[in-house]
Amino acid sequence: ILGKLAAFGVMTHVAAALPGDASLAAHQIALSLFFFVSPFLEVISQTAQSFLPRYYARSKEDGRYGERADELSARLLGMGVLVGGVVTAAAA
Repeated sequence: ILGKLAAFGVMTHVAAALPGDASLAAHQIALSLFFFVSPFLEVISQTAQSFLPRYYARSKEDGRYGERADELSARLLGMGVLVGGVVTAAAA
């Protein structure tokens, strides 16, 4: 967490040091969107990390769960791409 705070602090300092107010305003909007969307993307990440290992461990034993794991990973990837597209469209 300390690394994230340091990185955000440096980015804000650099944006504030640039001439004009537009760069700082753009940085503030992008940072606000990032903080707004992070909890939603974190849920997708935690879901993938908690459900997928169980399917992959069972697929090595009998080979039946490999298809379900692939379906779940494709569904989670699609959700991530969709949320990323929405955020990109909102930021543009």
